[in-house]
Amino acid sequence: MSDLDLKRFHSANKGHSNHALKHVQAALDWRNTINYNSILSEDFSALEATGKLTIECTDGQQNAVMIWQQSRHTPSPSSPSVPSVAGSTPNTAPSTPKLSHRESKEAAQAAIDRNLRFFLYTILRAYATHRLRSDNKLVVIIDRIGMTPANYDQPLGKAIIACMQYFPEQFEAYYVFPKNAVLMVAWKVTRVFLDPVTVARIKLLGEGEVKATLGAIMPQNELLVRYGGTKIDPYDAVAPVPIIGSKTSAGSNQAVDDDDEQDDFVDADDAADEEILDIGSVREGKATPSLATGNDSACSPTSPAQLQ
Repeated sequence: MSDLDLKRFHSANKGHSNHALKHVQAALDWRNTINYNSILSEDFSALEATGKLTIECTDGQQNAVMIWQQSRHTPSPSSPSVPSVAGSTPNTAPSTPKLSHRESKEAAQAAIDRNLRFFLYTILRAYATHRLRSDNKLVVIIDRIGMTPANYDQPLGKAIIACMQYFPEQFEAYYVFPKNAVLMVAWKVTRVFLDPVTVARIKLLGEGEVKATLGAIMPQNELLVRYGGTKIDPYDAVAPVPIIGSKTSAGSNQAVDDDDEQDDFVDADDAADEEILDIGSVREGKATPSLATGNDSACSPTSPAQLQ
């Protein structure tokens, strides 16, 4: 770790040296467990080609901007996080051998592990190419425009949240859009478990707020066309995403939101309970996920030291 990294751990622990040292040791143990130093040498070209996770833009303060385009993400077919879609066309493709329950779980975990390592790779590559400078931070955009129930991947989200404790003071802000009923219910419940600084960094936006909000923090030449800027997303040629505020965007989101709202208020308590568990477990150092090693094989979960 660099001197700047150590300063960030110290700052995140409000100047308490003992807590900061425990935090650093937990991060080093985690890095060793997942073979962190090998990540940059791994081949993620297939995942890069989807355009679902990129760091290609900067904001007005020269912070790098990470964009997670949820509509371009497809969880493992065996993942239990993918809900069935009513009225969908039955799969007529040639059948493949049915996996056992254990094999199905292992395949789903392997997909989560691989995508999590890709998330880490994207950050490390941004540092290596100087897209993300060591003295700057990351702004994260979670774009849910155009997504369907098939794009949901709650296990991957949990895994990413759990590992972010090892990157203190490196995320400037989070913008999540478009918001809907279940997102707002979960947020109202979970925000009480977060410190005020973190709460202030998380912005849930309606579709009509996106262009003005992002336009206020990013120059036009760094802002993607779909957000009202002039920067071209090269991955639109492969997996186009509707422009914010367009009829296509409104139509696709309405379909998703309507589908969500059928169950949002019925399942709101369950969703909120899950979010409470996720946040509480991460804060107590209990929810560190199983991560893949360099050859993508699963390893045992770790239990980082208590940081508070």
